[in-house]
Order: sequence, then structure tokens, then C-alpha cells
Amino acid sequence: MPGYYNQFPTASGVFGSRKCRGGAIDLVHWSESESHARPIELKWLRQPFSQRLINKALDRILRYGVLYIFCRVQRRELPLHDRPSMDARRLDLEIVAPARFYVGPDRSDFIARMNEEPGALVQSKIGDTLSMSLNALAFPPEFDRTPFSTGGRAAKMCNTAELTDGARRIRGAFGASCPVRPSR
Repeated sequence: MPGYYNQFPTASGVFGSRKCRGGAIDLVHWSESESHARPIELKWLRQPFSQRLINKALDRILRYGVLYIFCRVQRRELPLHDRPSMDARRLDLEIVAPARFYVGPDRSDFIARMNEEPGALVQSKIGDTLSMSLNALAFPPEFDRTPFSTGGRAAKMCNTAELTDGARRIRGAFGASCPVRPSR
């Protein structure tokens, strides 16, 4: 899938050789022509549902947004000054999960309230050269199981000249994902 990057490193090596190792965004979509980045936190729900899972997903994706702001502000001091992504005009932080991930008391309302926060932080640190949002997207209801059991199997299915049936199913689910709406 052109423009998509899997397990995109975040701050590996930025704060020293032993800090932030292993931190990676599940998936990033970068559009050079639009200067638009979409860091995506994926949730496949192999575990039982819990408020802890959604809080963890929100924590991770918001942390990636804050880290991006830090790196952009400090880009001259870091080895990032020539990276096109440091000139993004739009950054959409996304959580993408099966629809049942969001079922529960006040989850969609909480996500809607959290969406107000990134814009204020961006404005205070960078100004109006960047817009940032937080989006919670749900796969279509019929896509509640992944067609693979491990990341290695996913890579094997998706890293081929022609997409396998499972990879086409995943691509279709991404294309059909829709925003989670507040219950109000």
C-alpha cells in the first residue's frame, strides 16, 4: 500500500541510545503531496474488552502526537531538519479498531473531548502551520477478526507483488472504516 509504513520508529536514539527503544507507531500513512501524516494505533482485540485498553490506545497515540510536536520544535538540534514529515501541515492521530472496541460507557464521548486537546497544544508550540486532530475509527462490523495471527504472517500476506485475499480484506476494511460518533 503506497505511502504506508509499518512499525514506524518514534524516538529511538533521539534521547540517547537506551531511551525510547522499541517505541514504534503501528502504521503511518504519509502523503507527500498534501504534507499530511496519519499515525495509526491499531487494535485487533485478541484480549477481553476493558476501559484499560482504550485508555492505553489513547495514551499511546497522544504520546506520539506530543513527541511529534517536540521533535518539530527541536528539529534543528535533532537529526530531523531535512525530513519532509517535519513540515507536515496536517497530522491526524488515529485509533483504528473493530467497532466493538468502542462499546461501553462514555468511550466515544471521551474520545470527542480528547480531540479538543491536540489543537490547543499545537497552537501554543507551533502556531497555525500545523493542524492536529485525534480520530477514533471503527472497522466495519463484519471485520471483527484479522485474517492473520501474528505480525510475521501479516507481513508475509501483505508484502507480495499481488495482494492475497487476506491483505485485500484488510485494505477493504481500512477503506470502509468510519468515525466513532459521540452518543449525545
